[in-house]
Amino acid sequence: MILMKLIESVKLKNKSFKVYRINQWEIYIFKKFHLNLLKPTPVEFDSPYNYYNFKENIKLGNDNIYLMYFNKKPIAFSYLSFVRITSKNKIRYKLNKKTSFVCEMRGCSVSSKFRGLSIQNYFFKLRQKIALEKIYKYLYVAVSPNNKYSIKNIKQNGYLKINSFVNVKGKKRIF
Repeated sequence: MILMKLIESVKLKNKSFKVYRINQWEIYIFKKFHLNLLKPTPVEFDSPYNYYNFKENIKLGNDNIYLMYFNKKPIAFSYLSFVRITSKNKIRYKLNKKTSFVCEMRGCSVSSKFRGLSIQNYFFKLRQKIALEKIYKYLYVAVSPNNKYSIKNIKQNGYLKINSFVNVKGKKRIF
């Protein structure tokens, strides 16, 4: 049984979409959609995904995964992670102030047929709004330095580069 929570209906460039937040039992919907999206994606653009961890993180309230639907089919996803600051990851975030949590806008991908409709930009604004509602002061996004379209969107939304790191796949990311 599908219990996805409808976040909102949205119209982008004369097309109507529905955006849902999935729960832990619906991770299989995201997994199936995500694996299909990955087929043509350059390996450096996508991060490693552990779907079991997603399920657990959703259950604990550490991750929110959003799926955008068009005509009852998923066409885009995005997710938001609420990260506890530890001595290991404090350097990565370059925080000068004392804080216990930060929010990361992680994966965002759109089916090729729906690119150019400002969906990624929509997800930026949605995730910012949710982070602010949850009173997060620090919001991060990481991207491959080769992903010029995402970098353009990130800059247009007012984000600044603060760091670079290598992910678990050994691929460079900029923060």
